[in-house]
Amino acid sequence: MRLIGTIPRGAAIGLGVFDGVHLGHREIVQKSDAILTFHPHPDRVLNKNSQLEYLTSLREMRALLQTLAVFRFTTRTSKLPHGTFLEYIAHDICPSKIIVGDDFRFGYNQLGTSDFLSEWAKTKGIGVEVVGLRGDGNQVIKSTVIRTWISSGDVDRACQWLGHPYPLFGTVIRGKGTGKTLGFPTANLVLSRHKCVPGFGVYNAVAQWGEKRVSGIVYIGRRPTLGYGFAVELHIPGFSGDLYGRRLQVWINRRIRGEMKFENVADLVDQITRDIRELSPF
Repeated sequence: MRLIGTIPRGAAIGLGVFDGVHLGHREIVQKSDAILTFHPHPDRVLNKNSQLEYLTSLREMRALLQTLAVFRFTTRTSKLPHGTFLEYIAHDICPSKIIVGDDFRFGYNQLGTSDFLSEWAKTKGIGVEVVGLRGDGNQVIKSTVIRTWISSGDVDRACQWLGHPYPLFGTVIRGKGTGKTLGFPTANLVLSRHKCVPGFGVYNAVAQWGEKRVSGIVYIGRRPTLGYGFAVELHIPGFSGDLYGRRLQVWINRRIRGEMKFENVADLVDQITRDIRELSPF
């Protein structure tokens, strides 16, 4: 098995997928010295959901977690018996404790359960803690539900379950320059592959690079007024620097409005001006 990243020997490790790093994961994260996750997502590799979109890329996950290591999950590793998988962890990572959610399954055909893990760990002198998923009322917090909200544009609601703003980390590429012509220069972002993209519209955002942190708006959509097709664009009011080629950490927490088509460019400019007035700190 290939492990990317380093975990100190004797660490308490949280073991799971952790897509989204949401509130259901918080107790595991807080009790762990390091997080051990799987990538690509097992559901994609095993064709349970080959079109699954990620709430967090690995880069985004690293920004949310203090110490992260990654198992490269492949069809070959998916066929490891559950006992063999645990022996690898015992030999190569040597944890003092393993913390998992109560729905955690592992090994070939997901035959490994938290009960099996607990019995196996006793023979190795490794502690185990099984954490119940945190609920919201009578509903358990799940990445699948958050993903549905993000896709529909309900970022406000999704962020409540995430416990943090939604990340949209991307690399700035050159666009057509129309935003600058209109008086609102934008940074065109290329997001990570298979990223769960929010529903079309305009969002309240914060962007970070280096020591810089600034407020802005993110537009996601097909630019129907201009006819230029799909784009993810960040506008930072008052900023005029060159961001081409930079990797930006962009976070959104609130939808300002949905996608709109305007009769003319002047109406579009007026609406963008109103959107900027809606910016709020977070």
